[in-house]
Amino acid sequence: MVILAMDHIDQELTMYSCDRKYLLSIHSGITLAKQTLNRYYGCTDTSEVYWIAMGKHFIRFSFHCS
Repeated sequence: MVILAMDHIDQELTMYSCDRKYLLSIHSGITLAKQTLNRYYGCTDTSEVYWIAMGKHFIRFSFHCS
């Protein structure tokens, strides 16, 4: 559910970042929020909890043992 929530937040931020009715300062804040979200999203690939939850732990373990 976390990944789905992050995807939804990213979609909303993208929608707001394209809306010209907001001030430049709002666009800048949205850009920073998207960068932060993307940084955390990237961290999921290195999280063992994520790999276990996605059922990929065995695959990851197999590659490390080769």
